[in-house]
Amino acid sequence: DAVRRNLVLTARRRISSSSVKIAQALASDLLPHRADINALAQELLGGNAITSDEVAHIYELLFVLSNPVPSVEDQAVFLRGIMAAPVSDWCSEQITQVVSSPQVWLH
Repeated sequence: DAVRRNLVLTARRRISSSSVKIAQALASDLLPHRADINALAQELLGGNAITSDEVAHIYELLFVLSNPVPSVEDQAVFLRGIMAAPVSDWCSEQITQVVSSPQVWLH
C-alpha cells in the first residue's frame, strides 16, 4: 500500500544519507576497503533497484572515500573510474541530440 511504500522510501533515504555521513566520519578507516565499497556501489549503480536520491548518495560516498587517498594521481584515477559511465551517458549522441535544440527537447 501507499503508506508502507512511503515509509520504505523514507527509510531508504535516511540510510543512504547516513552512509555518506559515516563515510565522512570514517573515510581514513574505510580507505583499505575502498575497492570493495566501490565494487558494491558499481553493482548497485548498474541495476534499476535504487532511486535517483540513492544514486546521488552513492556518488557522494565514493567522492568522500577518495578524499583521504594519499596520491593526487591515484585519486584522479579513482574519480575518473567512477565518473566514466555517467560522463559517457551524458556525452552520448542520443543525449547530445536531445539537448541540441529546444525543438528536439520539447518533442
